[in-house]
Amino acid sequence: MPVIRLNDTTMRVIVGDLVAEYSTASQYVTVFRDGQPAGSLSRRRVIDHKACEWSIFDRSGRKLGEHNMVSPLLHKLRNA
Repeated sequence: MPVIRLNDTTMRVIVGDLVAEYSTASQYVTVFRDGQPAGSLSRRRVIDHKACEWSIFDRSGRKLGEHNMVSPLLHKLRNA
């Protein structure tokens, strides 16, 4: 599972055939599978240290999970 730092503010996470590219300013991120949208990530706007930072949704909008890191969420989408 490569996590690639593209520059100071942008990361690309690859899990199997899923790719998510996000920056420190990203609130919504589209996850791609073979160049086609496979799902989306949403980052909380308000910092709450007791809540997870990221949520992942499939293409139908169904919430698959929450986590503080992107890569575990991509695994949930891949297995959904």
